[in-house]
Amino acid sequence: MYFKSFDDIEPIRGLTELDSLYLEYNPVDKDFEYRMKLAKMIPSLTQIDANKIGGLGQHGYMSSQQSLVERMRQMQDRVIEKAKMEVHQKEVDEDGGAENVKMEVQKEAGEEDGAC
Repeated sequence: MYFKSFDDIEPIRGLTELDSLYLEYNPVDKDFEYRMKLAKMIPSLTQIDANKIGGLGQHGYMSSQQSLVERMRQMQDRVIEKAKMEVHQKEVDEDGGAENVKMEVQKEAGEEDGAC
């Protein structure tokens, strides 16, 4: 039997004890995220095709997936914050350098005025 679409898989959704499912070489496996969709449809799965998965629900797959996404967001936020700090520091350095040059020019101008 071939599973051409997820509608064809729908009848086995109720098999709550199903832990392995092989659908490789079925037309449905052309969907890029078909394994993830299957894991969501059938939470008891621990293996899809030759790939072990954490399973959803009782196997904690969703929580680890969510925590991975959360960690990635946190890392992204830290990288963005670091980039902002580096840009700010560069601006301060450039402004500080320009301010130092301005102060030295004023100091030299003052010394020249005092030397006269």
